Amino acid sequence: ICSAAVRTADASAAVLWRPTVSGDALQANAAAGADVEGVHLPFVTPASGAIQVFTSAESRFEPLRDGHSAAELGPSLEAETALWEPVLKDEGAAAGVLAVYWRDRHERLSSETERAVRLLALEAAIAIDRGELLGRLEVAARTDDLTGLLNRRAWDEELSRELSRADRSG
Repeated sequence: ICSAAVRTADASAAVLWRPTVSGDALQANAAAGADVEGVHLPFVTPASGAIQVFTSAESRFEPLRDGHSAAELGPSLEAETALWEPVLKDEGAAAGVLAVYWRDRHERLSSETERAVRLLALEAAIAIDRGELLGRLEVAARTDDLTGLLNRRAWDEELSRELSRADRSG
């Protein structure tokens, strides 16, 4: 999705920001054009467009002031313009932020570019929902609903894995 955002919007970088497991920051989960994967943005970072869009669930486009890079990118990439598009769940809450950055200054974006980034954010939301659903299905397929213990399927998988490991290690 980030690579598609860079190609579609003719941008220099795109980053998908998602909340951390602890919920105290956004983390760069995917990136194209910038080496920022794994970077954390604490929710107390007021200058961050990604944080502001995540908390408001409203998109934001901004020519950045006097060549200052976007706060979330740090020195790794100089950006003159940024578009932050919320990745929304069905109930309208943000599940992340798709951020697109340009090295060149743009006072406004074409409606085509805005629509394309919005569409990519929607696709990211669908992918995130699908991944969460698959995770829940995997847990449901391997555990007993009543006890929460591993079921027969999980036992068979674990047993064959452990027997193979015992054969290898003696």
